[in-house]
Amino acid sequence: MFFTQSLIQNLSNRLQQILEGFFIDDIFSVGKKELCFNFSNGENKFAIKLFCETRNCFLFFDNKHFPKPIPHQKPFKELIGLKISSIYQHKNNRSFQINFSNEPTPHVFQKALVFKLYDGLSNVLYYEDNEMSLCFRKNIENDFKLRLEDFNSMKISGTYVKSELENFVDSHNENIFEAFNQYNKNVLKDLNFNKQKQSLIKSIQSDIKKYQTAKLKSELALKSLKSSVEPDELANIIMANLQSINSGIKQIELFDFYRNKNILIKLKSNLNPQQNAKYYYDKAKNSAKEFSSLEIKIQNYNLQINELESKLIHTIQCISKQELKQKPELKSLKSKIELFKQFEFDGWKILVGKNAANNDLLTTKYCSKNDLWLHAKSLSGSHVVIKQNNKEFSKAVIEFAAQIAAYYSKSKGSSLVPVSYTLKKYIRKPKGAETGQVVVERENVILVKPGIG
Repeated sequence: MFFTQSLIQNLSNRLQQILEGFFIDDIFSVGKKELCFNFSNGENKFAIKLFCETRNCFLFFDNKHFPKPIPHQKPFKELIGLKISSIYQHKNNRSFQINFSNEPTPHVFQKALVFKLYDGLSNVLYYEDNEMSLCFRKNIENDFKLRLEDFNSMKISGTYVKSELENFVDSHNENIFEAFNQYNKNVLKDLNFNKQKQSLIKSIQSDIKKYQTAKLKSELALKSLKSSVEPDELANIIMANLQSINSGIKQIELFDFYRNKNILIKLKSNLNPQQNAKYYYDKAKNSAKEFSSLEIKIQNYNLQINELESKLIHTIQCISKQELKQKPELKSLKSKIELFKQFEFDGWKILVGKNAANNDLLTTKYCSKNDLWLHAKSLSGSHVVIKQNNKEFSKAVIEFAAQIAAYYSKSKGSSLVPVSYTLKKYIRKPKGAETGQVVVERENVILVKPGIG
């Protein structure tokens, strides 16, 4: 609770001292949150702004008029030109009332403006005689039932406790209006920061959930692939039983010589036995691609989740907007090492792909243009990367990494293996290339004995 009875009494006394005899020059609102009053007495000016944000209400003051933005609204234009006769706080209430003089034309009814400062339910109400005729925040329906006399008849129960705002004002008692302005600016700054922070946290959590769902979907698909009989095995079983299979059937039970039991194989009724075997051979090729693709997806999802979790922890710990803009130290830096085989030589870090899909991930996602890339020449094997550390790659580290590339190739058992090496910027992966396949545009070759140190 910002506003207490004693604080409002102090405020209304000071406003009475300043605004008695002033006229309302202008009243305008900006949206549904901000209402401004500009006053003057011919020589001096004064302004009050009511600003409502979330569950709080703020009053700002100035000794000059607030400028009118475009667009703006005119909710209380009937009050323009009225002269203030008095200001006082309602008894036992968190509200104060501005009374207007009947001059120059006498009226038989009283005109009064009420500032109802009930935090999230704060409002400004205009009364003629005892009935409300104008209201700023029309969404607060109970305010339409309030008569002017009700504000002086309310009884507030409970123990009186000073609010933070009141304590702040007391410590700056030489200028109550500056104290209000300074305190409210600080609170709004904190509210805006927390709002931005919570919005960012919510967005990160949503992204984490999205990647976790996608990861689970890929893991289930991969599990299904692993648990099913390989298509090329089905093709081999069909080829071994061509004489036993008639054309036009949709399935057949054959002996599975891989597992020593019968297996039910689905067939295309419009294909002959040889064509069905070819269908499964073709499917085996696509299955291998799908398997590798799913592995890459899962690895990428893990990295995205790790990075987002690092960002989430960083965001939760932030205490300023400047910190929100800073990039967190990502957990995924550790994950990069865990994703690949790792070696070190004389201060150089060497990463090695584990399979075709992992090779693609290493070369396309975790290899910078000035890292050194190695691979057994014209052979299947692991991609090897020496991470740049702002030094020229030594012959010793190149030879060491080349031995690793030779060791993790199909020529592991050979006495000497040719290994290509080049900077990553001379490596590209053409669109549609097989998993793990790249094009080397420029290379050097070294002959080494396979080994891992």
